[in-house]
Amino acid sequence: MHFKRYIALSILFLIIVSVYTYLNINTLYSMDFFGLVVELPVALWVVVPAALILFVSVLHFAFYAVLEFFKHAMLEKDLNKITNMVKNALLNKRFAENIKDSRLKLLAELFAKSSLQVDKNYSFENGELNEIVSVIRDIENGEFVDLSKYKLEKDNSLYIKNQFNRLKIDPLSAERILKECYDDSELCMSAFEEYIKVADKKKINKISLKKTKRIVIAMLERLNSEQYQLDFSKEEIISLCKEVDFSQDDFIQVAKILQKNMDPDELLELCFLLQKEIESACTAYLYVNLELERNNIAREYLEQFAEDELMKFRYYMLIKQSGQKIALSNFV
Repeated sequence: MHFKRYIALSILFLIIVSVYTYLNINTLYSMDFFGLVVELPVALWVVVPAALILFVSVLHFAFYAVLEFFKHAMLEKDLNKITNMVKNALLNKRFAENIKDSRLKLLAELFAKSSLQVDKNYSFENGELNEIVSVIRDIENGEFVDLSKYKLEKDNSLYIKNQFNRLKIDPLSAERILKECYDDSELCMSAFEEYIKVADKKKINKISLKKTKRIVIAMLERLNSEQYQLDFSKEEIISLCKEVDFSQDDFIQVAKILQKNMDPDELLELCFLLQKEIESACTAYLYVNLELERNNIAREYLEQFAEDELMKFRYYMLIKQSGQKIALSNFV
């Protein structure tokens, strides 16, 4: 029975009883309350106790109605928190909510430690969840999306994927990404590699990230190039090569890159200085000498090494001495 209907019908019942009693028993009745004599019509003596019971019952119902209201409000609040946790799980955010309802605590704990993947064709009734799913789909499809409203951490997988998309779409965004980098994560190093291709030396030197082989090679490829040219002194090139652990094969690649944009005599001098500073750079010096047909110099240089070292160059020179025409690129 509805609360308002209960009160209305109870009051109506009391009125009917009091009127009926008054019409049929129109007399007074007195009662002694600790020396105080109270004399009232019989109709009132009948109605007053019933009215008191009604009043108490109304208080009883009101108390439990208020209690139920707060329980419902708490449940509604917890359900809203669960919805937020679903959003966080979709966004790969780890954020635990304080859930009061014991029936929802296990579900909340599950969402707090999980990430969700939604089928591409699935649609929620909740508009905000649908928006998040749409954003995730766009990112998975290689688009860059503004995620600022979701306040994702820098190590969030969705944020990182989105930044990779941004870098792929707009390589010039590498500078902005690098401003947020404080470690050698995959994203930061990828941004560094892109930034190396367009930035000037002053800006490059401001980057605190450790250079890799690919980064150093990318820098050397810009030496005297037509677009995004970088100028390096021999000392700077040697210093760059010292920053990474180039192998003998790596130094052959370095020699091939520098060969495209350096004067042969300058390249020869550079490689000579390199092999004096870095042991593994001997291959670069050998390669340049052989490319410049300085075979006698190369042969004398090879004599400094053990017979089982630098075998590719030895094989090349043996075949060359036999009179056969063969390109050095077939060996190194």
